[in-house]
Amino acid sequence: MWTWTVLCADTKLVPVWRVGDRSAWTAADLFRDLQSRVNHRIQIIADGHAAYIEAVPRVFGPDVDFAMLVKLYGDPEHVVHVSGRPEPGTINTCFIERHNWTMRTMRRFTRKGNGFSRKLENHAAMVSLYVYVYAYNFIQPHRTLKNATPAMAAGVTDEPETLDRVVHLIDQPRETIWS
Repeated sequence: MWTWTVLCADTKLVPVWRVGDRSAWTAADLFRDLQSRVNHRIQIIADGHAAYIEAVPRVFGPDVDFAMLVKLYGDPEHVVHVSGRPEPGTINTCFIERHNWTMRTMRRFTRKGNGFSRKLENHAAMVSLYVYVYAYNFIQPHRTLKNATPAMAAGVTDEPETLDRVVHLIDQPRETIWS
């Protein structure tokens, strides 16, 4: 299984995530969810994973600025322009790579220990709690955002959430939480 995340470079908000295989179908599912949450043209920068080449155009059509930053061993990285008009100065994957590194180093997400999720359902639940609770959306302020949460920086909320509210939301359907 693979943990997919989308991260806004400006606000550090993780608006969507998935746990699934590495197929174009899972990527398209992730991007359909993202498309349902935005109401303007966006820029998507991805690494060289082939599933993005099929999924992003299938979901967004011509209404997206899309580039891939491909890193080849022994060669300097290079940008593959895929569609639209991505801004050359903002094409990088450093924010999402840092986010993924943070996730990979958390005990719950490492395989070589006794804390990892043995069931897919438990792993998906932990990804949800991590994205919601830890640093990337509602509760933990982000240093690069001048101690605002990503949700505050994105205009989703005016103040950090409390852990009490998160506990109350655990049994709520996802549509209720995000509406």
